[in-house]
Amino acid sequence: MVIFYFKERNYASKSNLYLLWQKIIRSKNPHPDRYNADHKQSVKDDGKEAEDSIHTTCRIYNLDKGRLSDDAYRVKRGLWMKQVKILFELGSDAWGGYSTETLWANKVKDGFVIDNYPFFVRKICYGDLVEAENIADALFVYKKTLKKSKHSLYRIAYDKSGNSQTEVLLAQMKELGASYEKGVFDTIVMVALDIPEFVDIDLIWNILEEGCENNYWNVEEGDDRHV
Repeated sequence: MVIFYFKERNYASKSNLYLLWQKIIRSKNPHPDRYNADHKQSVKDDGKEAEDSIHTTCRIYNLDKGRLSDDAYRVKRGLWMKQVKILFELGSDAWGGYSTETLWANKVKDGFVIDNYPFFVRKICYGDLVEAENIADALFVYKKTLKKSKHSLYRIAYDKSGNSQTEVLLAQMKELGASYEKGVFDTIVMVALDIPEFVDIDLIWNILEEGCENNYWNVEEGDDRHV
């Protein structure tokens, strides 16, 4: 049996605007360790705004595959690329029963720079410099954040059959300088919203609040670095 619900949490610093949403899966034989939320492309490779930015994969296969296509992976394994995937462990209360999320990152001298907008990982934003451990060929696991970027992250969730006004509001935030990745999970659409330093966060909040007040969506703060 699959149970969906949205659970409110008021963030005192921002009144009642931001809501914590969760999708909880219950079954007789749950296997959360088998599921990995995988970003198909990095932001650099135009991996945003389409409704298929993320999919469910076997975590071992996905990390070992790296940036190879499925066909190329069958021919040659362990190809080293400048852009790699880093696995992040999620908490036991993670949305949808996922236990990990993999993000694209660019290899630099001092570590790896995140090149996705996380759907699940908390306190990680686009542009963060992180340290990751190479545990096997092309396999990396997040260790710690070395330097935070000046980007903020918010997450939006709404029903796939919901009001078309959601797309209008997303377009308004894009015009202000924000960008996003989008994924569909069953009947729920998830949006990972990236807000660069130069964007007026008050204008973004106004749009997010409009969506909440009209019951278009629910919003969660991933990490607000504008305050």
